[in-house]
Amino acid sequence: MRIPLNNLLLLQIIYFFLGNMYNMGSLFAVRNGEPAWATTDALSGAASMSIYALCMSTGLLKNLKPYRVLMGVMVLSLGYGGVIIHLLNFGQMELYQSIYTWIGAICINCFGLALNLIAALGMFERGAKNS
Repeated sequence: MRIPLNNLLLLQIIYFFLGNMYNMGSLFAVRNGEPAWATTDALSGAASMSIYALCMSTGLLKNLKPYRVLMGVMVLSLGYGGVIIHLLNFGQMELYQSIYTWIGAICINCFGLALNLIAALGMFERGAKNS
């Protein structure tokens, strides 16, 4: 089963916004004197999501070879930093504001990881070619 490229890119944009909303929620919590939502510094997380958007822009511009390579890099980067690190912190819930923010970080990043794998592996329909 293949997903149309435009749909994949739309889902990646949704992931980008979810990731940024999570980081901004954590930043607002810290600025209000509450614990951070996760171990990731919110500004660093937002910067990572900005880099992700730049990588994703190659797909929006239909430069598919660079898009696939960059999404492969994102699989490694966001898979490790966004999923594995949080899973490894399972026994250290004090690093998170709550179990819900821990679960949220993992779910958001698993969503992005799945999309990035689809992109990196070229499991999408390129759409009609212009003549």
